[in-house]
Amino acid sequence: MIELIEALAVIGMAPPGGEGGNGGFMGGMWMPLIMIAVLFYFILYLPEKKRKAQREQVLKNMQRGDEIITTGGIYGKIMAITDKTVTVEIAPNVRIKVGRQHVTPVGAQESAAKVEDDEGKEKEKKK
Repeated sequence: MIELIEALAVIGMAPPGGEGGNGGFMGGMWMPLIMIAVLFYFILYLPEKKRKAQREQVLKNMQRGDEIITTGGIYGKIMAITDKTVTVEIAPNVRIKVGRQHVTPVGAQESAAKVEDDEGKEKEKKK
């Protein structure tokens, strides 16, 4: 990471390309900012976009009978689903309505943890 920062600093300090005095300085000054914006896009935005798409797919594929956990930590079984709510049975004859975005299928948490572990192992192998 330090090498990348040093490379950006060198690009920003490059002498102006033209014979004019300050004409090339502005282009050189903006180059590190553009590079940082591109890095921000690839390091932060794309992975978050991917996670969001996976989450939406998981929520879309939920169906009656699936075991879930709410964001509050309540485990239950889906009894009914609408576009915005999920009716969850948390005990025999005890049902609650929860917003659809506040539930996660139990198996999805385990697979998400496995994906994160696999990504971490891949990064270690590259080092």
